[in-house]
Amino acid sequence: KTVEAEKHIQLSKKLEYVRDLYIIQCLTGLRYCDVKRIRKHMIKGTKNKYLEIDVKKIKKIGNLRIPLLPIADQFLKKYNYDLTEISVDKYNEYIEELFKQLGFNEIIETKTIVGYQDDTYVKKPKYELLRSHSCRRFFISFCVENGVPDKQIMEWTGLSKLETYHKYITPIKIGENRLRQGVSKMMQNRKKE
Repeated sequence: KTVEAEKHIQLSKKLEYVRDLYIIQCLTGLRYCDVKRIRKHMIKGTKNKYLEIDVKKIKKIGNLRIPLLPIADQFLKKYNYDLTEISVDKYNEYIEELFKQLGFNEIIETKTIVGYQDDTYVKKPKYELLRSHSCRRFFISFCVENGVPDKQIMEWTGLSKLETYHKYITPIKIGENRLRQGVSKMMQNRKKE
């Protein structure tokens, strides 16, 4: 499909919501369990807004302070800072449906680990590999690519171990980042609504 053809894809209300939620995750780096808890009182600052959230999985760190890009704030305003909860399983199912509809059919070879067996490689369409946690990987990789210091990214995401942090970083090759293109396409679709 061409970018022009994909601009005209009509999304159901459900997939429109999933698209918006996915973009919010890509722009904040939050886990799904935390992004669905965002409320208006967590947005601080006036000119340079930030999101202050007590993250469920991180007890010892306390609140995370994540810069809130204007576009992320616009998405949150669209839902009056009250994101409808969907089970993570359903959310991932809808993400797959969304990216399938957007034409993410490129076949990707990926490694799977089953028990103590040797690594097995399988080929799957890209849309089957994208999940809510892909947003966190995107956010971290995007920040690294744009020169944000590791310590700052780890602070924003609540990651305390460098080893864990490095697992999130995926090399992004210019012109080959389908996820970034996908977010851009979703943004273009949103502008038309």
